[in-house]
Amino acid sequence: MTFPMLAIAEDSGEVTYLRGAVWVIKDGACTFAHIGTKVQKGDVIVTRASGRAKLSMLDGSSVYIDRQSRVEIQDYTMRENLLQNASFLMLWGKVRFVVSKMSQQNSGFGVQTRTAVFDVGGSEFAVVVTEPEGLPKWPQISLQDFTYKKMPDTKLFLLSGSGVGTSTHGV
Repeated sequence: MTFPMLAIAEDSGEVTYLRGAVWVIKDGACTFAHIGTKVQKGDVIVTRASGRAKLSMLDGSSVYIDRQSRVEIQDYTMRENLLQNASFLMLWGKVRFVVSKMSQQNSGFGVQTRTAVFDVGGSEFAVVVTEPEGLPKWPQISLQDFTYKKMPDTKLFLLSGSGVGTSTHGV
């Protein structure tokens, strides 16, 4: 008898700092985050007016999520103890990324917004996306839940390092 292979989600990191209201949405289920909450590919982290969080990723990278933010971990692939590829989707908010050394030259760390895509190497940078008007208060929200009256502005701030590539298309 053969058994089908089960897909096992691998942890990408965990919440190591938390202040105020922060939610993690996993497979459609929305729960309050706490110190030690594991995050994985596909998870969405949402903060409201009082919320802030730090994600400590397995490779040593850090993701600092400011209040009024929504960020999704689209990919976080490790090879041995080094980061191979990472991809985040930001719909709004302020997030600072401190990227550890990548595993090789063709590795990638990217952030996508509605209006831009950023690819970086070992750098520290922040992305700010204007919060859309009329945003519902519930954290479990998707683009289908509201419409933009105006496309959000996206700003990139390179804090240290180099190797940031950008393009002006997004989701």
